[in-house]
Amino acid sequence: MLKRYFLLFILLFNIAIFTGCTNESPAPVPETIEHQMAFIDKGTSYSQNDPAIREYRDLLNRITPKSNDSEEKIGDMIAASRNILKEKGIQVSYMDMLVGINNALSVREDKRDLSLMLSTYCSFRIKGNSHTESMAMIRGMNKTWIFDPKQ
Repeated sequence: MLKRYFLLFILLFNIAIFTGCTNESPAPVPETIEHQMAFIDKGTSYSQNDPAIREYRDLLNRITPKSNDSEEKIGDMIAASRNILKEKGIQVSYMDMLVGINNALSVREDKRDLSLMLSTYCSFRIKGNSHTESMAMIRGMNKTWIFDPKQ
């Protein structure tokens, strides 16, 4: 009888080990905007001090003061734009979008309407322009009044 319980214990122990029933916690879910963007772009999680995370953070820190929107809203607008393009079969990374928007914003010091800028970028991409061409046109348009915030 004791032998049966011992065999049952060994069997259940092996099942638990081989089916993943361990005390290991799942991979942490990215918490900050820059973590989420890096995770989606690269498909892996990063530590808080990873240089990749600092790049996303640095770009968000440069973009946020040039918009009337919060950092969360900026992240949401960039994610929505990326999703619209993805639905149309156009791939673009968060990093490429952040770098492009930051470059476009660098031609002026005042605040800009980022939602209009992103929707214009999506229009250019959907019409067949490359990322580089679209961002160059956005940068040129940003020198005008077109992306002035709504009053």
